[in-house]
Amino acid sequence: MKQLFRIVLFLLPFAFTGPGVDAQNLYLNQFTGVSACPTPGNIPTVATNATATVLTRNTITCTPTANVFNSTTLNNTASINPASYIEFTVTPDPGYVLNVTSLSFFRQGSNTAPNQLEVRYSTDGFASFTSWGAAPLTTNPGSAATWDFTDFTTTPGQTVSIRFYPYGTQRTDLASGTAATTGTLRLDDVTLLGNVVPAGAYAVMSPGSLSFRMPL
Repeated sequence: MKQLFRIVLFLLPFAFTGPGVDAQNLYLNQFTGVSACPTPGNIPTVATNATATVLTRNTITCTPTANVFNSTTLNNTASINPASYIEFTVTPDPGYVLNVTSLSFFRQGSNTAPNQLEVRYSTDGFASFTSWGAAPLTTNPGSAATWDFTDFTTTPGQTVSIRFYPYGTQRTDLASGTAATTGTLRLDDVTLLGNVVPAGAYAVMSPGSLSFRMPL
């Protein structure tokens, strides 16, 4: 009987993620606002029992454009620069975990912008990370892209970080000549899908006793 309790309690968090539970927006950012810097409307809608950051830039800079997150000073080399990225994070409240299922976003490059884009996520501040590795090229006109990665679950309170790395020597318009750092990359409708669920109880077994704890 004690073993049965242990199994049931272990499976409790997964009861919230079965086939009957639809993924929802963990994070949605749509940047509604006038043409200015910092980017107006950079205010994400975040799932209940979670917190999140706005989109931020590292070495990349803002260029004013209405209703999108538009950036310049892009990496126009053939290699990803780990220091040149756009980032946001989502963190479950204490006692909760994130079940994360996919990332989608709209992207559009100016004619001279680099047309390659790498996307990565990490759960340890980028000490390690998972790379898309097959992100579609940035286009003009723009279009939506979806990274349907293998679903994963955080530990209680563990932050998920997402980074976008624009780079490349080829121009978005595929014309001759090298991509320019002064090109621009627009992001919009940035959406991370999944669920926020209670971390659940688990059983601690010892000879002749059964106790319960709730992880924080």
